[in-house]
Order: sequence, then structure tokens, then C-alpha cells
Amino acid sequence: MTRYTKHYPSIVGNTAIEKLFTDFWSTDFEKTLDKMTSGYPVTDVYMEKDKQVIEMALAGFSKDMIKIDIERNKICISSGGLEGETKNKRIAKRKFSKEYVDYTHRLDLENAVATFENGLLRIEIPPKEKTISKKIEII
Repeated sequence: MTRYTKHYPSIVGNTAIEKLFTDFWSTDFEKTLDKMTSGYPVTDVYMEKDKQVIEMALAGFSKDMIKIDIERNKICISSGGLEGETKNKRIAKRKFSKEYVDYTHRLDLENAVATFENGLLRIEIPPKEKTISKKIEII
């Protein structure tokens, strides 16, 4: 008998900590993940084969308008939007900033690959190489 195991994303959005305390006793991870990826821009975070994938719908943006920064175990995706934009603008080209944190420290953020095609930003993050167990002799 084969046992099916769900593989949830390793990387978590910046609202995860806020939701962690309110949803701590919740056993429905899909609902919690949906809350973490809601908002602007629309974002999907999922596992694909052996890599973590972040996809953002950024219609109207060009790749020059998007900035991706990596700091320790965190990836930040942002855009300053258009100059002279107004606060009542509700769709494409608003400024945004979203952070995703690898709390498991299992992702190789430095070797992430980003592509941007037809308004879809796709970031693929490979896993870190497995560490080799080692004994340390006490002298």
C-alpha cells in the first residue's frame, strides 16, 4: 500500500507570522496558505517536482520595473510602480512589496532563477544540497 504525502511549500509569505497566531490551532493548511498568498499582486507558492516555485501575476509591468532581493533566508519581490501614480489606482502597475521566508532553511535562494513572460513572474528555487553527517572528535 502506497502512502500519499502532501508536500507543502517551504517558503512562507510575510503575513504568515500574523496569521500564525490567529490560525495556530487550525489544521487546514490550505486555508492558511491561501491567506498568505492573497492580496496584490496575485501570487501562487507551490512545490514542483524538487523545486519551490513562486508565481506572480504582474500584467502591465515590464521586467525592468520588478526588483528581487535575497537576504539570508528571505526573498523580497517589489516594484515602485509608475511615477505619479494615484492612491485610487486599483489594478496593474501599483507599487508593491512581498517577502517570503524560508523558515526550514532547505532552499538555495542564491541559485534561484527568475523569468518574466506575458505578465507572469516565475521564480524557481532549488533545494539546498543535503549536508553530509559527520562525527567530530573531541580532543
